Amino acid sequence: MSGYCRCGVYHEEDDGRLCSKCRDVVEPLNLSFGELAAANDARGLEWNPKGVKFGIEFALLELFGEVGELANQIKKQIRSEHGLAGGSIDRDNMRRELADVVITADLLARKLNIDLGSAVVEKFNLTSDKHGFKTRLGPREHQHPEDSRNGA
Repeated sequence: MSGYCRCGVYHEEDDGRLCSKCRDVVEPLNLSFGELAAANDARGLEWNPKGVKFGIEFALLELFGEVGELANQIKKQIRSEHGLAGGSIDRDNMRRELADVVITADLLARKLNIDLGSAVVEKFNLTSDKHGFKTRLGPREHQHPEDSRNGA
């Protein structure tokens, strides 16, 4: 199990062991899009105490920058897997860069007045419908619309 302990250390695939620093049990952190949005708002006030207004272009550039950093980590991993010079595998950094992509996607969504959580659920379910998949997000997570009509 991957997750965080009380001291805030992230443990990759910890298998339920104790943190060597605080001796706390490692537990996964479940984060909602609403919690991320609230934290982004709060940190935004700290990051930009003068309240300088930035448009969606800045948020989009920020997202592209983070996607580029993630892509660079993946490129280095591919090099490493093929034994090429300049290759390396840094799963911790890759995990952090992927988190930055999600964080900045939320920042962009907030600039566009889009609820990212609702948008993800809607798009996931539309894609499932398009391809005839039964898996859904939302209150009836794994129920296909036809199943509910047939009393299943």
